Amino acid sequence: MNRPQIEVENYKEVYDFYGEYEPSRIASKVLHGTMSLAFRPDVHYVDDSDSYIEKLLENGETLVLAPNHSQAIDPCIVASLPLQKNSPLRLIQGNTFIIAKHTIQNKPIVRHLTDGLGAIPVFRDEDIKHEDESSRVVRLGRKALHIINGADDSAIAKDERHKAQLKKQKVTMMPLARTAVDLLNKGKNMALFPEGTRN
Repeated sequence: MNRPQIEVENYKEVYDFYGEYEPSRIASKVLHGTMSLAFRPDVHYVDDSDSYIEKLLENGETLVLAPNHSQAIDPCIVASLPLQKNSPLRLIQGNTFIIAKHTIQNKPIVRHLTDGLGAIPVFRDEDIKHEDESSRVVRLGRKALHIINGADDSAIAKDERHKAQLKKQKVTMMPLARTAVDLLNKGKNMALFPEGTRN
């Protein structure tokens, strides 16, 4: 499958592609290694939690990393962790997907780099422009709206605002959630970055 364009209108192809995409192990190791040289976080584990994490990963368990996202470089710090000396996270290298806002993949070279780290672009509610509701429905594609919502013209006409908001959520979160759950079920680890308080 060819890499699809990273556009909201193309969300289904994007999530289908990344649901099956396997980053190159060599590229992943090189990129994680580069991050570990560039960023050297001072990581401390409480009690024996590092041993516990290591055992879980060795036994094939899945790990979800969700640090407080307080700085722009947080994803780089997390990407540097697997190849840090004595890291209990070494087994997540090449076997982890990272939820990342789609705009970081706008440039082809950056997209290849983020693909190598396992990034999956996410379309957020704010990525869908606030235009008048009828033009937004057309721009996102009525066919997709009919398939996802099961709506017909009369339902759209009755409550366009509600339908457009529902469509927005269906485009942004549901396909991503399905892709993430599928990958977790395949044994992949996940890193995501909920917005925290910025320093």
